[in-house]
Amino acid sequence: MNYQHLEYFLKAAEYQHYTRAAEHLHITQPALTKAILGIEEEIGAPLFMKRGRNIELTKYGNIFFDYARRSLEEINHGISAVKKQVNSDMNTVDLCALCSINTTFLPKKSAQFHLAYPGCSLNITFKYTTAIIKDVSNCNCTLGLCGEFDNESEYAGLEKILLYTEPVKFVISKNHPLAQKNPWRPGS
Repeated sequence: MNYQHLEYFLKAAEYQHYTRAAEHLHITQPALTKAILGIEEEIGAPLFMKRGRNIELTKYGNIFFDYARRSLEEINHGISAVKKQVNSDMNTVDLCALCSINTTFLPKKSAQFHLAYPGCSLNITFKYTTAIIKDVSNCNCTLGLCGEFDNESEYAGLEKILLYTEPVKFVISKNHPLAQKNPWRPGS
C-alpha cells in the first residue's frame, strides 16, 4: 500500500463513483479499481460495495476511511513542515565570525548582505579561528570569517579568501618602565 493508493481510496469514498473519482484524479478507471483491489487484498476485506453505478463504503471501508484520512493528513503536515524548514534553512545563512570583527568589518558587510539578499537572514555566532574552521568543515556553519590558519592540506575542502588586513597596534602606558625599551618598536 502506498500514499497514492490511499489518496485514490479517499477520493473514491468521497465521490462514491469509480469513474468520477478517476476523472478527478486524472487516471483511468481501471487504474483506480486496480489500486482499490490492491488495498483490499492487503487488508483482507472489501472496502466498497456496488450500488447500481455507484459504490459505497462497507463496514470495513468505514473503519479504514478514518485511519487513511488521518494518515494522509499527518503525511501532508509532515511534508509541509519539512518544506517550511527547508525554505527557512535556505533563507538563513549561518555565519561564524571572530569577535574582533564585530565592531569594524561585520556591521558594514552584514548591512550590504541584507541589501543584496533581502529575503535572507544572517545567523551570526562568534568563535575563535579553530572552531570556525571546524564548523565550516563539518557543515555546521555556512560561512566563516576567521584569522589566518596553516595546515592547508588538512583543510583542502575549504576555500580561503583574504577579505582585508587589520593593522595591529602595540599599546603601553608611557609611564611603564618597559615603554623605554620596547622590543616591538620598529628598529629596536
